[in-house]
Amino acid sequence: MRKKGSGKQFVHGGAALQEIVIPCLSIKKLRVSDVSKVEVSVLGQTSVITTNQVTISFYQEEPVSEKIQGRTIKVGFFKKTGELISELHKINFDSAQTESTLRGVKRTFNFRRSLENNLECLLKLTSKIEGANQYSPYKEANYLLRKTFVADF
Repeated sequence: MRKKGSGKQFVHGGAALQEIVIPCLSIKKLRVSDVSKVEVSVLGQTSVITTNQVTISFYQEEPVSEKIQGRTIKVGFFKKTGELISELHKINFDSAQTESTLRGVKRTFNFRRSLENNLECLLKLTSKIEGANQYSPYKEANYLLRKTFVADF
C-alpha cells in the first residue's frame, strides 16, 4: 500500500561520523624568536674575599611570563685551573613576582680550609640546557681570596 507524502519509505541508515564528531583544534604557537630566558645578575660584588665563608646575592632581572622563561643555574667558586673550591649550588630562577625585592636569592659558599692565600678564583654561573642534563657557561666574575688569618685557630 502506497501512501501519499515523501519519506514514508525512507529508512535512515544510522548516525554518520560527521553527525557525531565535532572537530576541536588546538593551536600552539611554536615561534621561539620572541621567547627568551630570564637574565640573572650577581649583586654586591666585592672583588676581595677575606674569610672562608661568603654570601652572594643573585637577582632575577624580570618576572617569568609567556615570553620570558625561567632559568636553572649552577653556581660555585673555581680556581683558574677549573678545580672546584667551594660548594656548588643549584638555583631555579622562575619567579613570576612583579615585586623586584622578592626575586632576589642569597647563597652562602664555604671554601675549603686547605686553600692558599691570595688565590685568584672565579664565580662561575652555568645555565641548564633545555631538554638535557648538561650545563653551558653563562656568566663569570673574578674574585681574590685573601684570608686575614692563614692558619685556623
